[in-house]
Amino acid sequence: MERVNIDGVDLEYEVAGSGETVVMIHGALIADSFQPLLTEPAMVDGYQLVNYHRRGYAGSTSSGMVSMERQAADCITSVWSERTL
Repeated sequence: MERVNIDGVDLEYEVAGSGETVVMIHGALIADSFQPLLTEPAMVDGYQLVNYHRRGYAGSTSSGMVSMERQAADCITSVWSERTL
């Protein structure tokens, strides 16, 4: 997993494959629900998969409750600030 710090919060994500970018954002409980897709040849051979962990899930830290807008901004900033996808 790669990490980026945004406003004192560490957010983690993993990138696999090449091609058109697909960002996978987990639901409420299981942060690694998309993990099996990162090793699926049918997916990584045609897409660049980004498995993103929201604030407070898996290895991402939290600063308390945040809005959906903040979560979307976190995802965009963490994934696209570290690399060109």
